Amino acid sequence: MDLISCRLGQTDFSSVDCELALKGQKLPENLGHLTMRLCLISGIRHHLAFARSPEVTDLCRTAGQEIFARARNARLIMSDEVPGSELMGNKAFYPYCIWHPDVASEGTYRKLAAAFPDMRYQVGRACAVAGYDQLYRELDLLPDPCIAEEAREASRDSDGSRNIFEQVMAAPLRYSVMNDYDLTVELDRPKPGAFLNADTAVRATLKERQIFAPFFRSKRYFNINEDWGIGTETVKREIARLTDDEADLLVSPLPFDLPTMNKDLLILMSACEGNVDRYVRLRRKGRSVQYEVQCLIPGIYRSTAMAFWLDRNPDVMHEVAAVCDEDLVVELRRGIHARHIMNNATHHLLDADPPVPDDDLPYWIWYPTIPSPYTLCKLAEARAAMRPQCVRACIAGNYREAYTKIMDMPDPNTDIPVDPDDLDDTYKHVPLPADGYLITEARSSRFRDFFLQDMERRREEQGLKPQFNDQLLFIQSEKDKNTPWKIAAEEYNRALPGYYRSRSGLEYMAANFNYEDLHSLPVKKQRIRHDEHYDTIMNNLSITLIDQGKLGEGAAMQQEVLEKLQRILGNEHLYTINAMSNLAIMLGDQGKLNEVACMQQEVLKNRQRVLGDEHLHTILAMQSLAITLSYQEKPDEAGAMQQEVLEKLQRILGSDHPDTITAMSNLAIMLGDQGKLDEAACMQQEVLKKRQRVLGDEHLHTILAMHSLAITLRDQGSLDEAACMQQEVLEKLQRILGDEHLDTISAMSNLAATRNDQGKRVEAVAMQQEVTEKLQRILGNDHPNTILAMSNLAIMLGDQGKLDEAACMQQEVLEKRQRILGGEHPDTVTTLNELAITLRDQGKFSEAACMQQEALKKLQRILGDEHPDTVTAMSDLAITLSNQGKFSESAAMQQEALKKLQHILGDEHADTITAMSTLANMLGHQGRYEEAACMQQKVLEKRQRILGDEHPDTIVVMHNFAVTLSNQGKLNEAATILHEVLEKQMLILEGEHPDTSTAMYNLTITAVKICIIETQFLLMDTMEGLKNI
Repeated sequence: MDLISCRLGQTDFSSVDCELALKGQKLPENLGHLTMRLCLISGIRHHLAFARSPEVTDLCRTAGQEIFARARNARLIMSDEVPGSELMGNKAFYPYCIWHPDVASEGTYRKLAAAFPDMRYQVGRACAVAGYDQLYRELDLLPDPCIAEEAREASRDSDGSRNIFEQVMAAPLRYSVMNDYDLTVELDRPKPGAFLNADTAVRATLKERQIFAPFFRSKRYFNINEDWGIGTETVKREIARLTDDEADLLVSPLPFDLPTMNKDLLILMSACEGNVDRYVRLRRKGRSVQYEVQCLIPGIYRSTAMAFWLDRNPDVMHEVAAVCDEDLVVELRRGIHARHIMNNATHHLLDADPPVPDDDLPYWIWYPTIPSPYTLCKLAEARAAMRPQCVRACIAGNYREAYTKIMDMPDPNTDIPVDPDDLDDTYKHVPLPADGYLITEARSSRFRDFFLQDMERRREEQGLKPQFNDQLLFIQSEKDKNTPWKIAAEEYNRALPGYYRSRSGLEYMAANFNYEDLHSLPVKKQRIRHDEHYDTIMNNLSITLIDQGKLGEGAAMQQEVLEKLQRILGNEHLYTINAMSNLAIMLGDQGKLNEVACMQQEVLKNRQRVLGDEHLHTILAMQSLAITLSYQEKPDEAGAMQQEVLEKLQRILGSDHPDTITAMSNLAIMLGDQGKLDEAACMQQEVLKKRQRVLGDEHLHTILAMHSLAITLRDQGSLDEAACMQQEVLEKLQRILGDEHLDTISAMSNLAATRNDQGKRVEAVAMQQEVTEKLQRILGNDHPNTILAMSNLAIMLGDQGKLDEAACMQQEVLEKRQRILGGEHPDTVTTLNELAITLRDQGKFSEAACMQQEALKKLQRILGDEHPDTVTAMSDLAITLSNQGKFSESAAMQQEALKKLQHILGDEHADTITAMSTLANMLGHQGRYEEAACMQQKVLEKRQRILGDEHPDTIVVMHNFAVTLSNQGKLNEAATILHEVLEKQMLILEGEHPDTSTAMYNLTITAVKICIIETQFLLMDTMEGLKNI
């Protein structure tokens, strides 16, 4: 086997080889790995010397490796060398794109077209880019939309490109010759009647790069360079806001030729509306837009034409579902069947040969149209598994006779005539249970009295409890599991996510946001977005900008969406309310919590007025507001609201429903914020057990519940137990999601924080350094999560005593946040304060105080005097003033901070207790030892009661109390406490922790003082004895 063949069989990944290949310096050793092949293609296209190298030449000659030959030939052409027939003797060696990254001379392209006539359209496209209008006329090409779109894009800088565009557009008929999706040039049978449809990878888009990774997956639709835009760093193109003309396309007929734009929003909207004409024209053939399949599902329900078209084009269903989950094809088929049922056409379902499998049976069959009672009865008789949804449709349509008939239908699995007097209990028919979902539907009906009374009667007859709590949605007890309703229960469990897809995507994400993820990164609470489904697709582009870290652009675009919806649909339309909710979330990402809370209150009021208090969307809006209140450090108000959310969900959905469990998890976090750590831990234990039972140990939500519990254990001081649990979480996420997944990286960051609390500084810094490097590679240097990880690393470096490195990194974080978020953003001001604290630790008290005063003034202006972050900044400034020797001023400021925290958070909150401890230390510095000791005694009692004797914060207070006692002259008592502190710290924090060294030093000083005093007493006794002699 030759060397090239050996390399092609190697599949190991090497980041060093990737980088060298991209730079055109080395042929990778392992050419069997996809990422390394892409890096090599990019390196060949960008570097002439590399393309000419013997190794690349040998590779291009190898059978089956034509893709590298095309890259080599493209590089030669763009370097003004026309390859000979020995290099391009086969059409498989013809490159598609010969105008990026460089453009050749007009003469080179003229020679290329003469030598290889089948490449004349590639040459024409290159002319459109470069503005070679004379050569384009010589080629005498059919007017092609790809060339026109390329010329239109380049015409801003070139008159020649403008001439080519005008020449193509002046033709009475255009032909589809070039296809940027599958890289083909149809010379023999060009398709007439083509138009500009935004299906061209214009040259400007090719400048985007995506950093290489072991499991590289491009987000592009086009691959005309055949390297999927891989690079050594991520380079993103600035996304322009929709112009008024482009926005009008969302609500007006499409023009014959589309402008140069990203048409994804148009595709998603046409799919969501079920507009077949627009969708068929706009969709990307052979490609699927993100969330396209989720938008098609409501489009099918709304449009009979869309349902019929997809039914006749099953390949399209598989194509659009493949981008996220092939199993979603089942959801599409269910939607098609549901649309037929709502049209009272059951033959597609009942007369199918072979029969439609139970997995394809729909659940949601009563919106937007309710089938006739005849259709529902016929369907229920033929397919027993569909009786629950038929009953709900009867309730929605007030079909009382059909409702009663279906509810009383016997078990279809027995052939024996149903006569209760002739049959024993084994063969009696099993009527449909009146479960919680039927009751919920009945409650929302205008005719609720009849249905609710009948439900109550049936539940009594069936011996069911008043409240539905069972895990299976339609199974009430073990004995019922052999009935046909089990099939219906499982079907509903499958259909439920499809129902949730009808919500606005960001709203559903926010309302169902797992509050345990607030702990996803240490030091600062940070939300992690989940990949949820979107229905209100007008928000799609703004959401994409937010995910890219472009918070200001995304929020501005969402504001534009909201204003247009308010103007077109009115303030109380559900789309408008959803858009407002989404905007609130985006403003929250910018730290504008007061605006967010105000907007979410308006969303909640509108939903209460439009949907009612008990509607699921209203309850989830309440949960979103509760989460925001928690961010605003209003734990009592947030906890009370979340408690109400939990109680409503338990009543409506049952205790074991995933939304209910999520609400319980959120409440547990809020209890922890209130300082009720024991209650929080108990509730999180319950959440974990429920998720283990319902979802299994390996489910992501179960692992996140374990992660949340670990954070609470850490707050309780059980550092070893917390670290052990976090290690287990990390290992599971690495196994399930991989090392490079953001959730895995977040878990590693949290474990690093716990290691830091354990005093394992070196291990913590190394782990956080790895987190930062991964985020820089995956998200880029300027992404908010990357900057947050860098900020956390700087804090850990400071804890390790590497103050110069910490200050340098915090300065970099500050500059990034000032550039991206602005000088007035709370995160920017927080970074300013953190840098000041590091400067204080370096002994630069004047510089630190000046910086902290600036931070305090900004927070007072942005958040107000009473915000906890403002008060914390005041406390930090007070400590710096104390270090400057300004004891009276610092104590007065700390006293004010303590009063505010007691008023805002309460006496038992952790931040309040910390402020009290700080004030006690300042009083000690002033020589007011009795006041200091009294206050420290109170702090110690609170810490012991709330956190326990072994918590590091409790031990720190014990240490400070001992120092005060020593200063009071109570040396023996102080020494006893210091002995206890030292033993606990050595046990919990290990001997190398700085706090352990400090305690050992203070104990030594106290022991020396005791020895001196005892020696003085001994000398005095000796002197007295000598006098007596």
